[in-house]
Amino acid sequence: MRPKKRKRWPDVLSFLRWLRKQYPDGRRIYLVLDNLSTHKKKEVVDWCKANNIKMVFTATYASWMNRIECHFTGVKRFVINNSDYPDHEAIEKAMEKYVRWRNRNPNHKKLRKIENTRRIL
Repeated sequence: MRPKKRKRWPDVLSFLRWLRKQYPDGRRIYLVLDNLSTHKKKEVVDWCKANNIKMVFTATYASWMNRIECHFTGVKRFVINNSDYPDHEAIEKAMEKYVRWRNRNPNHKKLRKIENTRRIL
């Protein structure tokens, strides 16, 4: 097993610096972020303010508002639940197989059922 990858505030700041270089004209950049503590670190927040980057945070405990979560639910249900993969390569192959299937079957009834359970009422 490989060590768990961690995202620390210097990594976030490094990404933000890279992003700012992509738009050097100084126009405001809006970022929508989750509430991960590394996103709210003082150094990160101060750097964003100084470099015209506006951080907009999603509501706490509101993953259902994020449309990508529907895809994560499918991965969890069809790839990860009740699995016992021998290594990371096997997980990666299973994920790739699921993504290929998902792309070929965008309107499959199982997927619609998952997405409907995550909709805002």
